[in-house]
Amino acid sequence: VVFGVPRVELKFKTSSDAGMLIAHLLDVPPEGPAKLITHGVCSWFTRAADGRVNLDIQALGVAWRLPAGHKIALALDGLDAEYLIPSIKPYTVDFIDDSSAIYLQLPLISR
Repeated sequence: VVFGVPRVELKFKTSSDAGMLIAHLLDVPPEGPAKLITHGVCSWFTRAADGRVNLDIQALGVAWRLPAGHKIALALDGLDAEYLIPSIKPYTVDFIDDSSAIYLQLPLISR
């Protein structure tokens, strides 16, 4: 059971001083479409001189029972109809190639 506030820590390089990323946590069954468990959004308005950004996205709190055989997926997006676009200029996001570039923290409890 996912119970609490999931967090996603991201390290990446970007071409823009401002942008936004949305993290979608999904329940993926063996067959059929995935279902949204929760999501979170975070914007940045500054970056390091080399283009690096460290972003911490906290999703909405959730209590979700994951059935046996289902998997959890993390989808990252830079555009969502529910949120305003922080910059009218297009930008790129390149994840840093190391094991700490994307870290998902799931609050789990066992049954």
